[in-house]
Amino acid sequence: MRSTRAQILTGSEETAHELSDRLEAQTGAAGSLRHYGSGMPQESWVPKLHRGFEIRDELRDYLVEQANAPRPARYETNADEHTNRRVWAQWVAETVPSYERAAVLLGDAIHNLRAAMDHAVWAITPEAVRLAYPRRVAFPLHSTEKLYKDWLKSRKSWYGPTVLAVFEWAQPYAASANEIHPLHILQYLSNTDKHQLLNVVANNQVNLAEITVEPKPEGGVVSSVNEGVVEPGTVLARVEFPRHEAKSPGERTSMDIKGVFAYEQVVRYVDISENERWLPVGEVMNRIGPMVVEAVGYVISADLKDRGLYTEPSATTDSVQSDSDSA
Repeated sequence: MRSTRAQILTGSEETAHELSDRLEAQTGAAGSLRHYGSGMPQESWVPKLHRGFEIRDELRDYLVEQANAPRPARYETNADEHTNRRVWAQWVAETVPSYERAAVLLGDAIHNLRAAMDHAVWAITPEAVRLAYPRRVAFPLHSTEKLYKDWLKSRKSWYGPTVLAVFEWAQPYAASANEIHPLHILQYLSNTDKHQLLNVVANNQVNLAEITVEPKPEGGVVSSVNEGVVEPGTVLARVEFPRHEAKSPGERTSMDIKGVFAYEQVVRYVDISENERWLPVGEVMNRIGPMVVEAVGYVISADLKDRGLYTEPSATTDSVQSDSDSA
């Protein structure tokens, strides 16, 4: 028996539309802001956000479909070897579903969300800078303060103080040691997808499995359950217990041994401390999507504030700016 825990990806498509409406309201009164120069429409990052969430929804549907895919396991036991004083039984994975398409979809979704952030920074960057250094314009995401400061040295004059404060707020290195920063996950997955297929694994066995032996044998039961990535041939679980000693010739006893296994769909991630983690795909997308929307909204709003054209104060951006001023 098995169960599959599939986390549903939720909650970002509407947010992208709300961002589009909010930015249009913020800039609609200032006609010159309809374009930030050089043919780059203000809305250029919005289609990237929308496309990222469209692919996310396609990925969600595929993961739900694959969650119900067969995961056959072979049952092995020495129950009939009556000369052995211990009985053992185990379940061995025979095949696992292919998640190549999930890896492609995840990479495409990540690419569009990362591109939306870069489009937003391109839009607020002075035209002269874009023409002179087009490859150096991007939304900075760095895992150490030194890397960020090095990036900032040659770019500090390009942006106003509120934009710079937003950049600093978004940096993954600012997260605590035990915190997984959503934008660091985004950057890691984006960089990985540029060079290799993202490693999405369906059969990540989780600690929800249960092995039961009824009736309980005298002498107790020793059981072990695999946790982590499952491949063909992986022993999912194993149980051992003393063989019942017959009290009369020809006596036979029967044992009911059952195993229930749980899986989740995960993606490989290496955190800032270089620790390998396998994160549930649904959780990853639910954390990345809203923060990307937030970062894009903040950087555009911050640029408008630096230009003196921002009409609705942003508490978060103001707080970031205040912290920057007091530093």
